[in-house]
Amino acid sequence: LLAVLILLLAAALVFTFTRAAWLGFGSALIFAFFFLRHEIYKYRRTLMVLLIILLVSFLIYFLPTRVQSPYSLLKRASSIFIPSQGGGRLALWRNVLAVIKARPILGSGPNTFSVVTSLGGTGGTHNEILNIGATLGLFGLAAYLAVIIVLFFRGVRSLNQLKDEHLRKLSLGLLAGCLAYLVHMQFSFSMVSVAALFWFFIGLIFVVTSPK
Repeated sequence: LLAVLILLLAAALVFTFTRAAWLGFGSALIFAFFFLRHEIYKYRRTLMVLLIILLVSFLIYFLPTRVQSPYSLLKRASSIFIPSQGGGRLALWRNVLAVIKARPILGSGPNTFSVVTSLGGTGGTHNEILNIGATLGLFGLAAYLAVIIVLFFRGVRSLNQLKDEHLRKLSLGLLAGCLAYLVHMQFSFSMVSVAALFWFFIGLIFVVTSPK
């Protein structure tokens, strides 16, 4: 049952054609497998499912054009490494830096990016760190980064200290999920429905790793 769920979720992720989500998921996998590298044999079935998904996705690329999605998976994935594909974001980020420079201390105010720049209609800054710096100022950004640093410092330390194997795996999964979100948000913009889950994960990590 777990393998089926993983298959469905991974397939859904692939066919979102969202490059930022792919990068986030890949980062989370690398992070998780780094801490599970001595137990990798136990997760051979999960790895097989992921390999099957990659193979199926690769085969779909060679289907007739009329059956393909408007975007080719291979072209979409390879565009991650082409700087010109992110030209719109690069231009947007330059404008965000200008906003930060103009209001470095307290920022322009929450959710005011569309007010202080003509590029707000693009759906945000497409970078969470820059967005916080622009709207909440450097003090707000420092507070946000402090939470993230403490989160991973405490979470990673717990992976070596927790004696309960179930809590250790739970902590690792939550940390990997947070990392996936953070990587994704450096190329996208936050939504309340997803951001709430991210902060919920952070709360769970602090509960799991708190001294008993």
